[in-house]
Amino acid sequence: MAANAADRDLLFGLLALQNGLIDQVQLVAGFQAWTRDRGRTLAEHLASRGDLDADDRSVLEALVDRHLKKHGGGAQASLATVAPGGSTRESLAALGDAEVGAILARIRPAPDPAGDADRTSTCEFGVADGEGRRFRVLRPYARGGLGAVFVALDAELNREVALKQILERHADDPSSRQRFLLEAEITGGLEHPGIVPVYGLGTYEDGRPYYAMRFVRGDSLKEAIGRFHADAALAGDPGLRSLELRKLLRRFLDVCDAIEYAHSRGVLHRDIKPGNVIVGRHGETLVVDWGLAKTLGRVEPGVGSDERPLNPSSASGSAETLPGSALGTPAYMSPEQAAGDLERLGPRSDVYSLGATLYCLLTGRPPFDGEVVDVLRAVGRGDFPPPRKVDATVDAALDAVCSKAMALDPSGRYVSPRALAEDLERWIADEPVTAYRDPLATRVTRWGRRHRSLAASLGMSLASAVISLSIAVVAINRERSKAEANFRRARSAVDEYFTTVSENRLLNVPGLQPLRKRLLESARRYYLEFLAERGSDPSVRSDAASASFRAGWIDQAMGDLEGAMSAHRAATELYEQLARDGPDDVELRRSLARCHGAQGLALAGLGRIEQAIAEHRKALEIRRAVARRSPDDPSSRIDVARSHRNIGQLFRDVGKPSEAIAEWDDAAAIARPLLDLPLPHAAGPVDLTGRTSLSWIVREDLGSILLDRATALREAGRQDEARTSWDQARVLFEDLARDEPDDLGLRSRLADCYAEGHSLAYDQGRFEEAHRHILRCLELREAMAVANPSVPSYRRALSENLLSLAYVLALLKRRPEALAVYRRAADMAEGLLEEEPDAAYTKNLLAQGLKSQADLLVVAGRGAEALPLIRRSAAILEQVVREHPGQVFHASSLGGALRTLGRVEAALGDGAAALRTFERAAQVDGELADRYPGVRYNLACDIALMSAVAEPGREGLAADAVAQLRRAFVAGYANLENVKVDADLESLRGRVDFRGLELDMAFPRDPFAPEK
Repeated sequence: MAANAADRDLLFGLLALQNGLIDQVQLVAGFQAWTRDRGRTLAEHLASRGDLDADDRSVLEALVDRHLKKHGGGAQASLATVAPGGSTRESLAALGDAEVGAILARIRPAPDPAGDADRTSTCEFGVADGEGRRFRVLRPYARGGLGAVFVALDAELNREVALKQILERHADDPSSRQRFLLEAEITGGLEHPGIVPVYGLGTYEDGRPYYAMRFVRGDSLKEAIGRFHADAALAGDPGLRSLELRKLLRRFLDVCDAIEYAHSRGVLHRDIKPGNVIVGRHGETLVVDWGLAKTLGRVEPGVGSDERPLNPSSASGSAETLPGSALGTPAYMSPEQAAGDLERLGPRSDVYSLGATLYCLLTGRPPFDGEVVDVLRAVGRGDFPPPRKVDATVDAALDAVCSKAMALDPSGRYVSPRALAEDLERWIADEPVTAYRDPLATRVTRWGRRHRSLAASLGMSLASAVISLSIAVVAINRERSKAEANFRRARSAVDEYFTTVSENRLLNVPGLQPLRKRLLESARRYYLEFLAERGSDPSVRSDAASASFRAGWIDQAMGDLEGAMSAHRAATELYEQLARDGPDDVELRRSLARCHGAQGLALAGLGRIEQAIAEHRKALEIRRAVARRSPDDPSSRIDVARSHRNIGQLFRDVGKPSEAIAEWDDAAAIARPLLDLPLPHAAGPVDLTGRTSLSWIVREDLGSILLDRATALREAGRQDEARTSWDQARVLFEDLARDEPDDLGLRSRLADCYAEGHSLAYDQGRFEEAHRHILRCLELREAMAVANPSVPSYRRALSENLLSLAYVLALLKRRPEALAVYRRAADMAEGLLEEEPDAAYTKNLLAQGLKSQADLLVVAGRGAEALPLIRRSAAILEQVVREHPGQVFHASSLGGALRTLGRVEAALGDGAAALRTFERAAQVDGELADRYPGVRYNLACDIALMSAVAEPGREGLAADAVAQLRRAFVAGYANLENVKVDADLESLRGRVDFRGLELDMAFPRDPFAPEK
């Protein structure tokens, strides 16, 4: 591409960035794709990635033309006016592309007194550093309609506080300022454990007001409710779900108490909703955002209180709400508030909003949804589905409590938040509530729970009379069903393997793995004998091609990849001849594509990645042509999606996450619409899984695509997107597992899903959530390993997930439990190596188990016990890396083992040996750091540890370590929690550049992006 075209591409990208149409990560990813394919413009790359839509692109193209015209047509002159800031320049330079580097060198850096125009370590919104200023803003936190909240440093008490200031666009509006001051006075005047305390109120030099309050670390009740309803483990465990529901209800009771107190001071909140409740990490529940609060100047009749009414000085004047105005959140506001009927507003209006919040807690969704006008109309009519209609598991009594709180007529609601809370407390205590009369059966059951001894004696005689008969009948039916099921499964297995050679069907039947192996070998002999006798007969070329393909498929299943390649090539040649003779035969072309895909899988197993991608590309080209000729055939579209998925997996394996994500995006875009189609069963097996249900296949394939995509997004640092993709995959696999409870392949994928959920939660510092996900994963793995002791892969996966569990336990300070789990994981890997002594992955698992035990032992001051374990771990991994050079998984594991070995040596007083070991770790990690941000982070740890034990004169090591950390961050490493707690970085914590990096990582890329 000519230089002026490249200049235009950079101008296009910078204008897109500076106008907020893309972010820095998208810009760099787009240029990364451009460096590999310069035949397409940056705009085309951004559009194909989904980062720009057609309208945005059109606007930007016009803006580029206008910019060039304004500056005389020269791209360099235009670029000088939109020069990239420090971190953008650094990120683009890190691509290592000569042409991009040359353009950057010609552009003067943008004025950047802070050292980085794109990202800021601290925000100075009118807060001076001079003497007398108490609060210094550190970073943005949240934004509302009237004000923005920042995290600030309280210089007097050296603590972090939340600092709220009025938004710039409202700063000069007297009414807005008055409303802001009213909010500050009301919040400060309501002194209650459930209301955030205010520490100070002030103004900036320009007169804009701000106030400081307690900074509560935690999530909103909205987020807590979302996690509760999204947790599949709770759905499968009614006891645990009931416990977690009661925990949320107790939080809700705290909200009721806070609002009751506000009413006792003559204050209505008027914007109660889950998002305005903070659930602290230490049991606090705080009602926030009193920006729409209304002071009545009196206490309503019926609200008993010894408190005096709150009468803030800012309460009079133009800030009052005008009649007919509907301020608040429509889905949670009362009908009278929605109508702007100020005369009818009172404590029961807040009770309604509390009821709507309870509705969301019970169902996982607000009571109303849709366009604002439609919602307001529905609120006015009281037109919402009862909670039990949304979720049939909601208890009838809770449904009644919620419905009473949300009565259309205020007189039908609870008289106060306290009355609502008391009914909920009755339910929690297993007492009847006032809003609902339990049916007779419920009342009898409750009586039985309270009088267990009497109920047991009354029921004993009747129970004993029927137990024997019941047990006998159940036992007979169970044995009969088991015998019939086993017979059907065995017969089905034999039929499948001698017809479609369906691997998954047999894998999905517990206990039949030895039979699977015998059937595979028998089937392979049959196909080879057929080929030997009649393979050259032109009249049976189609049968010969099929037999050759199936023989190769069996070789691949048995681990003979070279044999598989030979058989697949022979099948490919035969199908190519057949396809030339029958160009209109769609099935022949499908079979030919399948052969290319099978070769791609075998080549990938042999480590020949470029050739593997080429074969999958051939399969994709054939499948696209078939799909174009049969646009209404869903199985053709499924095939295309599978080719994209296979190519994406290979890109991920070689460290190209952007290309992998693009392939998986294409695959998902093809598969998703098929979910909405009425897909019938096919006449025969769609593929070698033996499945005939197209709907089933679409869901499984889409689930796998979304799960793979989530992993790549997480590794690329795009955590929010990863979590969305993962959650969609989890729902699909949970549904499939419920439909096919005996399918072990599905259960294995569901376990993979929860393992990825653990990794996502860990990367975001949500260790309790990571613990829950890995426990669910292990529950599935354990069941499969116990039911199928002859399948090593189940125990191998179990060993790997045990390592993850132990690591989370260690992070949660449960170190004795973690050590025991690490030992179990290592013992399991040791046992597996007796069966598969050359398995590199199993060796890695053993090494990880040994290394992790050593980590905990050295922390506990037991370095002498740790030393032999970590030496053995490092020795195993050195051998694996020699046998499998260039594989990031093994190299990264070796780097980790060497870091631990160095720490143990340092703890035992051998600093020279530790330094040599850390240098070796840096050498290992440095070879792959350019390809993986996580490995570059490891390299930074290596260098930081070197700086801690190095002799005087090597002070530059610490600066090098921070520089490597920043490069990892620019490349996509985003785990700030890990940076904060990682002991390997301890020697850097006092440095100014390290603290600045932490602030940069904490600062959001889009500080005030709207809540999703």
